[in-house]
Amino acid sequence: MKEKLTALLNQKKNDRKFGFNVEYYSEKEENPFQWKVLLEGTQGSIYEGGFYMLRVDFPINYPASRPSVYFLNRIFHPHVDTGGEETGEENKWNGYVCLDLKPDKYEIDWILKSVKCMFKDYNKDINHAYPQKPREILKENPDKFKEIAKDWVRKYAKMKDIDKYNDL
Repeated sequence: MKEKLTALLNQKKNDRKFGFNVEYYSEKEENPFQWKVLLEGTQGSIYEGGFYMLRVDFPINYPASRPSVYFLNRIFHPHVDTGGEETGEENKWNGYVCLDLKPDKYEIDWILKSVKCMFKDYNKDINHAYPQKPREILKENPDKFKEIAKDWVRKYAKMKDIDKYNDL
């Protein structure tokens, strides 16, 4: 599996058709089971203008099991585990992405396209989202949700915020 993931990563490094920048998670250790993916907020969405760094962890038995995807920088989204960050709780930022995928959709292209679609379809499957503040606010006050999400783009999703993930 290591060889297959290495080949897949090398293929994706040079594939710009979906707007992703893919590389090893750590430049110090070429581990094909951990990827770093840079993507931009979708044009026309409340996340437009933001840059997001993801970590993708592949299980040993991929593609039979799905990879785990995490936002490394903060995003206010009902399908991303904020770990209580938005409430000032002491929990640490988590960033885990909640994607409801069927086993035949575990291909990395499908997963990354699904994450990218989350920028526009943030209110899709809201009842399957994390039971936390972003979901509650989106349900109760969509305008307030949009305002907070845009504020988080300004605070946490600029290219300067991404640079710190380039030296892992």
